[in-house]
Amino acid sequence: MESDERVRWRRLLEKELSSARQIHSEGVAQCARQLAKHWGADPDKAERAGWLHDLTKEKSKEEHFALFEQFSADPDETEQQIPNLWHAVSGAWLVFRCLVPNDLEIFSAIRWHTTGCPGMTLLDKILYAADFIEPNRNYFDVEFYRREAFRDLDNALRLGMRWNLLSLLEKQVPVHPRTVEAYNEQTRKQERNLL
Repeated sequence: MESDERVRWRRLLEKELSSARQIHSEGVAQCARQLAKHWGADPDKAERAGWLHDLTKEKSKEEHFALFEQFSADPDETEQQIPNLWHAVSGAWLVFRCLVPNDLEIFSAIRWHTTGCPGMTLLDKILYAADFIEPNRNYFDVEFYRREAFRDLDNALRLGMRWNLLSLLEKQVPVHPRTVEAYNEQTRKQERNLL
């Protein structure tokens, strides 16, 4: 990716996000690029998705729903009830229509970076993992997850989804059924690999 494009995304994020979220997004972009190179995906697409994945994260409820309407976006019933999921829908559509027009791979990666989904593409998996392990994350066992993402991406995805599910259950907040489906799919895949 050209440095001019990085400057463009950095300036956009300065307008849209807090400094902490900007630092996170840059970390995700760098990590996604590294994972893409390692796993044979397009590093530029991965980096773009990383820069833009949280673009609408700090918007108000009114702003999210205005974007849903503007782009005829399709948050499902569960997503509509969980504010932390809105940015994946509104951001994916904003990027797809305005910033990286008609790029379905980047749309998909941003769309599923919070919940995951069954049948995730390589770029979907890379963004999900990069969001979880980017260099500014500092939870207890992050180094283990970082190593696993470069050793076995599917298993890292499964473990990351498990961590996410346990965290949501501990907080006693709703879990999107799609996350459970994605976790189950990754677990079945891991079981087949062990046979």
